[in-house]
Amino acid sequence: MVARARLHKFGGRNGRAASAAATITGGGHGHARRLRDRDGGRVPLPASALAILRAIAKNAAKTNGDWRPAVVTAVPTTHGQAVSCATPGDAGLADRDVPDDTPVYLVTMTGHFTGDEPGDPAGTTAPAGRYLSLVVNARSFWVMGSGLSRKPPTVRPATLGPVTNIAW
Repeated sequence: MVARARLHKFGGRNGRAASAAATITGGGHGHARRLRDRDGGRVPLPASALAILRAIAKNAAKTNGDWRPAVVTAVPTTHGQAVSCATPGDAGLADRDVPDDTPVYLVTMTGHFTGDEPGDPAGTTAPAGRYLSLVVNARSFWVMGSGLSRKPPTVRPATLGPVTNIAW
């Protein structure tokens, strides 16, 4: 009876892992993972990415002056969609060397942020805003860019895919 229970638990874990693995398939050239399942539906945030994205968001929030933002969400999407959603018109996020179909996570935070950059001239006022967006590469978890704005994103992240709350 004990062996059967262990086998059942092991099989259950493998079943969940196998179904989650099936939702994100390998890229054709090894540079990206697809963010759609076999039926073309949108893929939720993988559990393996949750802790990493939470740590990245926590560090970015503290660096930008808000230790505990009110709302922190993440959504899997593509680089092109994330850049248009994060802060439209922000040239810092639009990296011309990154293909628009590169899978990324868009992390959006609502709080009270101050963008204190080390290269800002002395005596200048640091930009402030309520919305901080991060574009994180889905494969390497490299932060590709960030944007700070006083206004909410013009394109809601929920339109890009299933949104996951990653607040701490």
